[in-house]
Amino acid sequence: MSEPTAIEVADLLDAACDALLVNGWRHGARLDAGPELCAVEALNVAEGLPATTEVYGYACGSVPRGLLGLAAQTALLASGFGAEPFFTGDACLWAWNDEPERTFDDVLDAFRLTAKQLREAC
Repeated sequence: MSEPTAIEVADLLDAACDALLVNGWRHGARLDAGPELCAVEALNVAEGLPATTEVYGYACGSVPRGLLGLAAQTALLASGFGAEPFFTGDACLWAWNDEPERTFDDVLDAFRLTAKQLREAC
C-alpha cells in the first residue's frame, strides 16, 4: 500500500468536516452511544471505519485507525493543531480536541485550513 497523497489527505479532512456537521462534535471520552464525534473519530468515520474501537471494554477513539486518518493527524499536528496530554511527551489530536477552550468551530477551522495548506503545497 502506498503513502496517501496530499490531495487524498485533504479530501479526508473535508469528509471529516462533513461527518462532524452531520453528527455533531464533542469533547472528552465517549460515555454514551450518542452520534457526536471528536476530531479523531471524525477522521475514522470519513475513512469508512468505525468511529471507535473497544479497549478494555470502553469505546476508544483516541487514535486514527486508517492510513489516511493517520496521515491527516500528522498533517494537523504539523500545522500546530495538537496538544500534549499530561502523561506523554507527544502532541496528539485527541488532547487538542479535548482542551477546555476548544470549540466546534476551532475543529472545523483546523481541518479546513490544513486541507487548504495541503492542496496549496501540491
